[in-house]
Order: sequence, then C-alpha cells, then structure tokens
Amino acid sequence: MDNSKKYKFFLLVSLNQIKFAALNKQNEIGDYMNNIELSFKEKLKLYYDLAQYFEFELQNNKSNKKLENLILRLKKWGKELKIRKNYYEV
Repeated sequence: MDNSKKYKFFLLVSLNQIKFAALNKQNEIGDYMNNIELSFKEKLKLYYDLAQYFEFELQNNKSNKKLENLILRLKKWGKELKIRKNYYEV
C-alpha cells in the first residue's frame, strides 16, 4: 500500500472513531437529559426565557398563527406557574 492510500485509510479510520465517540457522547447526554427534572425555579426561568423569545419572534413574523397559538398556550402555563409560585419558596 502506497503512502497516499495509507494516509486516506488512516483518515477514514480516524473519522469513524470521531463519529463513534460523538455518538456515544450524544447518547450519554441524551440519557442524562431524560433523567433530569427541572426545579420550580428553573421552570420559571424557562417560562420567562421562552415567553421573551417567542414574543420577539412574533414581532418579526406577525402573521404566523402557529406562533400566536404557541404564545397563548405559553401564557396559560405562565399563569399556572405564577399561581403555584405562591406555594413554593423561590
């Protein structure tokens, strides 16, 4: 096998090892995220972040009914969180 073929083979093996390692890492992260639970404080922060993001997106895309519906559902969740906030120490 000449040097260029050895080099190509080495690169191919290296790329496959990198892909395999990345997939393993992705699976580890996925497993971790499936088992993680958000604290109430984290849920509140998530709500505020999502509400701010989607309101900004709606300003840029005023005719998007799907986005408007999503924001309405998000606001309902926000009302529920604000009521529940009275029962938790945040």
